[in-house]
Amino acid sequence: MQIDWYSVLLSVLVTSGIGTFLFQTFIRNKIKNLFDKNLESHRHTLMLITEETKFDFQRRIQDFSLFTSKKHEAYQELYKLILIANGKVLSFSGGFKSELSFEEFSKEDLEKYMTDKKVVSGKMKYLLEMLESNRRKAIKEMKEYILMIDFQKAWHSINEARNLLLINELYLSDEVSKSSKDVLNIIDQLLYYYESRDKEDVKNIQILELQRPGQLDRLKTLMREELAGISKDN
Repeated sequence: MQIDWYSVLLSVLVTSGIGTFLFQTFIRNKIKNLFDKNLESHRHTLMLITEETKFDFQRRIQDFSLFTSKKHEAYQELYKLILIANGKVLSFSGGFKSELSFEEFSKEDLEKYMTDKKVVSGKMKYLLEMLESNRRKAIKEMKEYILMIDFQKAWHSINEARNLLLINELYLSDEVSKSSKDVLNIIDQLLYYYESRDKEDVKNIQILELQRPGQLDRLKTLMREELAGISKDN
């Protein structure tokens, strides 16, 4: 039997070609699948990074907005308390505080006045009883007692401003913090001299009274500039 080598050879070539084609197709598919998986994995990673970055950015914006809001609140409240303290201390200037004569006050008027000034009931009763026997002495003691109360209120207002400054120092710039302390130190010293009522302190009082308005203006300017800068950034 004669072998048809041409047919055999053709069959081998065809089979070999198909095999090669199938092999190449297989390899290409493998590479494509691997590439698709890597691409999908890379896309997923990028999405995670993007979401994380977006979340971090949003959180930073929220943190900055909260910080800015707190800063505005701190500046407004601090300046308000400093002005209140300054006003209370300033009321003692010019002869250490103007006084009423109380000559036209009736007993009921004096009782109401002491009630408004937060004089404690025991002291009020004592003064009203003295009023019947020694009006001049009763009024003098009442003035001294109320003056003491007013000084206590002034010291309290200074301490209240100082406490707020310390609590909110995180939100204050170094310049505003220092300027606030400078103002509070001046009105603190003034109040000390007013309360001591020593004539030798008159010169020191005059120096401090000259410094006080300029320091207050400087603080107001610093706060305005910083808050205006924040508003522009937003």
